[in-house]
Amino acid sequence: MAASLRCFLRSGKKAVSALGQREFHRSAPAAAQVTVRDALNQAMDEELERDERVFLLGEEVAQYDGAYKVSRGLWKKYGDKRIIDTPISEMGFAGIAVGAAMAGLRPICEFMTFNFSMQAIDQVINSAAKTCYMSAGLQAVPIVFRGPNGASAGVAAQHSQCFAAWYAHCPGLKVVSPWNSEDAKGLLKSSIRDDNPVVFLENELLYGVPFEMSEEAQSKDFTIPIGKAKVERAGDQPPHHPSDGRGEHRGQRDEDQPPGDGGGRLASVRSRSRDLRQDHGRFCLQLPGLPGYQGNGRRHPDAIRQNPGGPQPAADQRHHLLREKDPERLKNV
Repeated sequence: MAASLRCFLRSGKKAVSALGQREFHRSAPAAAQVTVRDALNQAMDEELERDERVFLLGEEVAQYDGAYKVSRGLWKKYGDKRIIDTPISEMGFAGIAVGAAMAGLRPICEFMTFNFSMQAIDQVINSAAKTCYMSAGLQAVPIVFRGPNGASAGVAAQHSQCFAAWYAHCPGLKVVSPWNSEDAKGLLKSSIRDDNPVVFLENELLYGVPFEMSEEAQSKDFTIPIGKAKVERAGDQPPHHPSDGRGEHRGQRDEDQPPGDGGGRLASVRSRSRDLRQDHGRFCLQLPGLPGYQGNGRRHPDAIRQNPGGPQPAADQRHHLLREKDPERLKNV
């Protein structure tokens, strides 16, 4: 009996030793699931902590934690001087933010929805966007205008318009529209640090959607440079560019790029002369010199684009237009 017990104990020690040698603690940690809302909150929190010149202002951003809870907890942490509730007067608080940026601060100006930024359009375009040019580069305006943009669920016409095309046509502005949590955090941090005015367009439908965030992205030093193309997946088919979260929240994101292409959309279009863009704003990207567009940026008569933001000609009219210009292309319609 004693011999059996000693044998059992010896085998148990070996089993424990073998278990220790497996070194389970060296397994790569799983990526954290972070919602877009929390990623934006992290970005602002980290930049507020990093730079005392950064402050947030807008309607209900402080005590109410923001209309969409993006600024949750920031007022309690940083107080009234850096998280500022404003009256319902977009022209007024946008002007205050632009003036503060000219004086050396780095404001984050939140619009409850970008539809209401029309009330402050003069401050955004004529004051923020043009000051650097009109001062010959002597006066920077480091400001971020951010908030929900585009269509949502049941919010009617005055809360549903996409302003990406409007602002993208205005010289002096950088326009950013992130998709997932990692992009939202990295791009917002870069926008706050940028010395130029940035229009940061968020998708309301994606606020509560969780995405995997890498360990690198969870670092306080993580940023994503503005203007550098991101290849989601290498491929050899015409790239699909859904805009502003349209479709991606249903898991339909598909941005194929040709193998080895690090130049983004322009390189992709040059390589195949084709490009598919899904956008719920007005037409905003023109590539002069490419098939379908004249050198002055106007649409070529045989370039037909289905624009979900406006009325479309009937199918027989589209066929008629193509038939007059190039009967052979009718086969591809």
